[in-house]
Amino acid sequence: MFLSLASWIPFALMAAGGMFLYQLCAKLAGEQIPATIFATAMYTCGFIGVMIIFAFWFKNNDMETVKSLPMWPLIFSGLAGLSVIIVDLCIATMFGKGAPLGISMAVIFVLSLLAASVIGIAFFGERPSIVNLAGLSMALASIPLMLYNPE
Repeated sequence: MFLSLASWIPFALMAAGGMFLYQLCAKLAGEQIPATIFATAMYTCGFIGVMIIFAFWFKNNDMETVKSLPMWPLIFSGLAGLSVIIVDLCIATMFGKGAPLGISMAVIFVLSLLAASVIGIAFFGERPSIVNLAGLSMALASIPLMLYNPE
């Protein structure tokens, strides 16, 4: 069941691979081109890819399915897209200013992990175990260690 497609775990592993590829490409491009050009090229390619996926999805669904979708999840989807644009512009700018790939992305992910954990606990009723909380505490403690620069 661990690697079954009925589980979320295989998708998390695939997302991790995709995120690694994103980070590598953002580092290689962000060091050499302006952030707006990076984001424009990335989102143009992403839009084309998503439209191809949507076309295949739409072959098995009709317009009534689309019309019956609730509004709030669509609004949240749009807001997620806008937030990703801001993130990508910041990441490309960060790499343009010489940020190291490993440390800078690790700090971003730890901070977003902590923010998501707080939101999950405060608003979604998630109840982490003591071990989970210890892991979050260690993640928080890792930020100053990652940002330490002896120079």
